[in-house]
Amino acid sequence: MNLFIIGTRGIPNSYGGFEAFAQHISIRLVKAGHSVTVLYQNTQKEPLSHYFGVRRLPVQVSKYIPRNLQKIIYVLKSLLKIKHEPFDAAICCGHSFGLFFPFFGKKFREKLIVNMDGIEWNRSKWGITAKSMLKLSEKLAVKYVDRIVADNREIKKYLDSKYGISSTYISYGANFPDEQHALNEIKRFDLSPYDYGLVIARIEPENQIENAINAFVDINKTLIIVGDTRTKYGRRIERTYQIHSNIKFVGSIYNQKVLNTLRAYSRVYYHGHSVGGTNPSLLDAMACGCIIVAHNNPFNREVLANAGTYFSSTNNLVFCIQKSWNFTKNQRERIGAKVIERAKNLYSWEKVMSNYLTLISD
Repeated sequence: MNLFIIGTRGIPNSYGGFEAFAQHISIRLVKAGHSVTVLYQNTQKEPLSHYFGVRRLPVQVSKYIPRNLQKIIYVLKSLLKIKHEPFDAAICCGHSFGLFFPFFGKKFREKLIVNMDGIEWNRSKWGITAKSMLKLSEKLAVKYVDRIVADNREIKKYLDSKYGISSTYISYGANFPDEQHALNEIKRFDLSPYDYGLVIARIEPENQIENAINAFVDINKTLIIVGDTRTKYGRRIERTYQIHSNIKFVGSIYNQKVLNTLRAYSRVYYHGHSVGGTNPSLLDAMACGCIIVAHNNPFNREVLANAGTYFSSTNNLVFCIQKSWNFTKNQRERIGAKVIERAKNLYSWEKVMSNYLTLISD
């Protein structure tokens, strides 16, 4: 089959969840004998070469256009581009495409699959106008495309109940380390094994990074924060908390070997995501056997079940981190084995690929 993946910033992943999805699923689909094209937003004229057999197709968006409009233009131009390409199915990453679905024919829309992501309009970073647009695009995506994917069963419940549809649950996959973790990878951050907490996330309010920082300041333990602080919000919290020597902002890291080593030798992994569905960073922490303290919401509980500890308030968070920090070595090993087993049983990329191929065939 000839397949397209649209709506991401391209591969390899250097941004987030949809990019990780596009990278892992496209490479596996090519190995399975399919032709796959991943679109990406580009301001350069020179196209990128194939990536492990995956064709990368640029969509030109001027860098002089305001950033809040670039995504909308990119989405529209992506749909127009694939309309003139022969393809069997296209996976749309996100429901922003819904704004333009009414302007495309039914025959074209029948070949589309929309991965809705989380409840995007509920993120605190959006203003009233953006929230309204996101609610509208969600509604239109469900109305005009039959094959709707939810990456979390709680998201599926929300979509099916709100819109009276039967969406398809297909989660993401976890990235399991394929080699031993090298201690020198953490020593370059001036860390000792099992003597630090870890956060790997976008630096955004709904991921509750400040809650984690305040908790680790309170218990006087080292916290490593992996994420881009070059946003307005990121710069503010880095300036605010850099006075604490035990709080270390290390910026974005996309080297999986380094990330997996940081995960494997952490004492506690903090997952503060409070909005959305199945988060890839949580799956990857599970694949490394992390001791996880997660925000108490239905999405995280769906993924982690009883293999982690949950917090509901700032005071409760301090207690949860301290309790998890004090686990004995045997307790850590037992819990680590439990989360790895859960990730292997439920979150493999091979299973994700198989489920998408079934949905395409149906």
